[in-house]
Amino acid sequence: MLYSKNMFKPIRPLVYALTTTLALFLLGSCNKNPLSGLSIVIDPQLMEYTAMVEILDAKDREALSVLGDNLQITFESVPGSFPASEVLNSNGENEDYDIIDGRMSIGLHPRVSIAPGEIKAVMMRITADGYQDKTTYLYFQQSLKSQNAFISMINLEAPPSGVGTSDTSIALGSGGTTSTAVVVTTANFGTGGGGGNTNQDVEITIPAATQFKNDAGVVVPGTDLKVQVASFDARDSNALVNFPGGFSPNGVLNLPGSGGNRSDSNKVYFQTGGFTAVDMTVNNEPIRSFNQPINVSVDVDSLTINPNTGNPVQVGDSLPIWSYDNQTAKWSYERVGVIARDNSGKMKVDFLTTHLSWFNLDWYGIRCESPTRLQVNIPTLPTGVKQYFWIEIVHAGTNQLVTEWAAANNLIGNGEIIDFFSVPFRNTANQLVNMQAKIYRSPSKTELLATSANFNCGMTQLVTINIPAPPPPITLDVTGVCANNPLVQFRPDFPLYYKAANSTGPYDYLGFVNNGAFSTTSLNVGSTYKFRSYFNGQTIDSTMTINQTNFNYTIEMGSYCDQFQGP
Repeated sequence: MLYSKNMFKPIRPLVYALTTTLALFLLGSCNKNPLSGLSIVIDPQLMEYTAMVEILDAKDREALSVLGDNLQITFESVPGSFPASEVLNSNGENEDYDIIDGRMSIGLHPRVSIAPGEIKAVMMRITADGYQDKTTYLYFQQSLKSQNAFISMINLEAPPSGVGTSDTSIALGSGGTTSTAVVVTTANFGTGGGGGNTNQDVEITIPAATQFKNDAGVVVPGTDLKVQVASFDARDSNALVNFPGGFSPNGVLNLPGSGGNRSDSNKVYFQTGGFTAVDMTVNNEPIRSFNQPINVSVDVDSLTINPNTGNPVQVGDSLPIWSYDNQTAKWSYERVGVIARDNSGKMKVDFLTTHLSWFNLDWYGIRCESPTRLQVNIPTLPTGVKQYFWIEIVHAGTNQLVTEWAAANNLIGNGEIIDFFSVPFRNTANQLVNMQAKIYRSPSKTELLATSANFNCGMTQLVTINIPAPPPPITLDVTGVCANNPLVQFRPDFPLYYKAANSTGPYDYLGFVNNGAFSTTSLNVGSTYKFRSYFNGQTIDSTMTINQTNFNYTIEMGSYCDQFQGP
């Protein structure tokens, strides 16, 4: 009897350790047992939906670590989705998520079901010393059973292009009040923006006699005020990936019309004109609000396109202002801002606020309820051969994702169709939203392979990728066997990463060994590579030259076979 992971009874939450001498091609040559003594943990419960989450520094792409950066991750439920307790680690448990090289392997409990066209999510809160706290989401859909999720963290001392930061200490007077007006700006600390924008900064003005209140609304006495501000460029992809909660929020509060209780408030999309995060503490106690308004001034990039006019932003253009509650992960409409020009010639939006949060200058509209499809033609790929491509759907003429789940590492072949759900439909000017597909060689986005023509909600858009014909596929087949029960077999799952042997850069995702089988056209016979995989909290590295195209291995499972039930 052949056991695959979907044939184990979910009520048996056992995790079987497999000690083998498996000679996987990625970990050694054909003449040697490279995994002698390696313990591989396999979860017998079905995890149909899996994700490898990679947490990286936004600037240098280096992995964050639990020990070095005090990296902490928690999961929270999203209304209308599955409970956060259904997120399991590689051992099939909803605790102690192993993070190695900034990578964390998770899956959903087998009882989580996802219907065609349905998108389900779980919220992640991520903290690390010296980095800006982050709230983000993992999205799951039926058409993407295995995925890579890349999460960038902002180092407050060394932010990436498109992000400016300021960390300022201010001495308060008697009763914890400002003695004089205080101005804090990212202009002196900003890294400058990418894509031609060099200054989309934020300035905070705190008037004299301001008192600072905690979450309970109580004034915090103290003399040490710390103000932390971050500004984000609306046209730089390094900045845009840090938009809190994503561009398709799970409902917004106070949406204009119907007294703020519109029935379509959970179908809104955002298109940002710039955003900022403002945090304060007094004597290390977090501040939530003030006894009087402070002024926030956000620069607007003159090259940003107003989606309601189709032209670059102009003085007098309206830009809605939104605030974000980190505790509830909800955006709330504040008011309409108007673009003005200051004495230096910069365009900006000024507004008053009595509370702290993320603030966002965002146009908005309603999402599409019909599937929008991309047909990808890759003429050089033979029938049955697939490769990974990083595919994004963006607002036409920009780098801004239309929704956070419109970016994924897709394994596709010639002529395949990819469905995208809940993309933008119409903006507040009742215009159809134009989108484009951008296809890259890998998630690093260093090689753009194709850009589609513009398309809209509900369309099927054709795009062609012209790449050299791939080398012959390299295949792997792994089977676990039991000497005392020849009817029992086991087919393991695990991720693979690789890079050229002489590369000093990060490992790229090669693929996922699913049910013991794997095939790739990303390796060349005769070439030497470094390989990496993860098993039960261990990192397995090796370097080898590929000298054949088919690898078949059998694993003797030893005493662990006693734990398997027979047919």
